[in-house]
Amino acid sequence: MPDALAGQLRSGHIVDNLPVSLPSWCVTTSEPDIAKAVSRLMGGQPERRRTDGGDCLEILTDTDKVRIVVDTPTAVSTEMRLWKSSQLVHHCDGAEFLSPTDKRGTPCGCPPTFAERNAAAMEFRGPQPNSVITFRLADATALGLFFYRSTSWKLAESMQNVTAALERIGRRALAELGMELVTCTTRSGTRVSYRKPVIKVLGPWYEAASG
Repeated sequence: MPDALAGQLRSGHIVDNLPVSLPSWCVTTSEPDIAKAVSRLMGGQPERRRTDGGDCLEILTDTDKVRIVVDTPTAVSTEMRLWKSSQLVHHCDGAEFLSPTDKRGTPCGCPPTFAERNAAAMEFRGPQPNSVITFRLADATALGLFFYRSTSWKLAESMQNVTAALERIGRRALAELGMELVTCTTRSGTRVSYRKPVIKVLGPWYEAASG
């Protein structure tokens, strides 16, 4: 990711030191002008908050879908990471090691399917996904680059198709980043609901036509 970023898109925030999932997007930024612009575009009011990155302005928006512009296929990525005692002990892309340097490019030994990787991670035997999407807001590209980070297995599983779609377009692409409501019943009969992040590539980005 580039060093200078306008802000971060989040699917949750911290309340009383506990993570809370949200029904609509949350945006954090350190810049008051950017916070005001996001508020105009997506709803919500900027509030001062302390996050894991320090003090910032947070906007709890009114929307669970936002159209974004992705500059290149490399702006979306998923890595697999396993931490133990605050130490990164496994870092790969699912097939080959990404670090340390002496292991980079060699087979990592992870199972071939996401279902198997998920099962290993649930037993603390394997790494978890870390997906990052760097983008511009389609309705305000001049604000600069934002990013979204997720540990969702469903999003990680879809990223290969997203990258392939971006490569086929071969230029800046328009996409939609949303939070899809999922309702299911557990084995014990309990009905639960949650929201999963979803990215859809819509086609090439034509800035002149966007107004």
